[in-house]
Amino acid sequence: MVGGTPTIRGALHGLTPIAAGRIRVGPVGRPDVPVARDARARALALMAYVASALRVTQLVPWPLTMAEFAGRGVARPGLAFAVYGVLCAWSVAWTVAVLTRRAIPVRLVPVDVGLTAICLVLGGFAAEATSWANPAAAIALAVAAASAAAGTVTGSATAVAVLISAYLGGAASGLGQTWAAAAYAVCTLAGVGLLAAVVCRYLLGQAAIADATAVELAAAQARSAAEQSRQQERARQYRMLHDTVLSTLSTLARGGLDVNDPLIRQRCAADADYLRGLISSDGVSAGNHLQGELAAIGRSQAALGLRVHVHCADIPVDLPAPVVRAMSDATREALNNVIKHSGVNQAWVTAFGPGPQQSRSPVRLTLTITDRGRGFDPMAGHHGLGLRESITGRLREVGGAAAIDSSSGQGTTVELTWPT
Repeated sequence: MVGGTPTIRGALHGLTPIAAGRIRVGPVGRPDVPVARDARARALALMAYVASALRVTQLVPWPLTMAEFAGRGVARPGLAFAVYGVLCAWSVAWTVAVLTRRAIPVRLVPVDVGLTAICLVLGGFAAEATSWANPAAAIALAVAAASAAAGTVTGSATAVAVLISAYLGGAASGLGQTWAAAAYAVCTLAGVGLLAAVVCRYLLGQAAIADATAVELAAAQARSAAEQSRQQERARQYRMLHDTVLSTLSTLARGGLDVNDPLIRQRCAADADYLRGLISSDGVSAGNHLQGELAAIGRSQAALGLRVHVHCADIPVDLPAPVVRAMSDATREALNNVIKHSGVNQAWVTAFGPGPQQSRSPVRLTLTITDRGRGFDPMAGHHGLGLRESITGRLREVGGAAAIDSSSGQGTTVELTWPT
């Protein structure tokens, strides 16, 4: 509130009786981002890229081994190459899916682990399971790491256990098995899975901290901006009160005005209406920019002979500045039309938001300007530039709309809404 509610109400009580002519005075020597979880998304993308790179590099050793040792250790070359071909095709599809989503899809993990486990068993029948001749041995390391990156600790442990069981199942085929080498491979699989799980959990934990910090920072910035806006609005209202109400009261106190003069009483009435516009609605801050603008417009129109009754309720506190400006300018133009065409000296301006019962309404603000004058036929099509551009055009530019309800002898209501 500008200057505090009691101060404004006190000034209002002082001006109202003077405006009504009940006091004779003789001459004497007053603004919600959610912030996107960017850090978590970046961490998931990083893990996806690393897992994809590891998958691609682990496809390289087997054909190099076959070329180096001329296929030694491979009992069934056809089956071995078939296993390797399936793993290559699946790895390409898996990599494309991961890179497209910028994360490892959880639903692909069981398929990835299951298919690799089958290939580990078949690779043990096709070649020496405990050597690099096994076409599925290398790729199993990348699968263990990917499962740890995508799943929970329990899920990662389960995936590694399935891969180890499949590896040992293939080793049990008896094709040149070396249990020392099998133990080495098992420990490597378990170690890769454990290391990947620890690193991934750490990255996600740090991402959660970063996201929480970003949310807190955004909230603090929003609070700071809202407080700064309130301070600016309060300063503006102070200046307006100084130049209007305080000036009138000071002149009255010095005996420099004759309150019996109709023009002086009109000035006091305008100041009283201005104060009412600032405190007219419970639950809405008098520092609300739109509400202050409407009150100031009402006072300026009073100097032109139009008494404007302003009432505000549930105005959103976070209206964008262009919307406030468009609403204010359109209201001023509508009141100018009242003065020029209606033939009456009173108008009513009402601004309200959706309220608690209409919290899901797409319209966040409705503002009406009503008079009880001679009215006109809206269908005549001769509305002039003021109505077409200064009112309808202004609202359209900020995503709002204007509607006219009038008929001859029944007054006019201009309804401004935002957004449409």
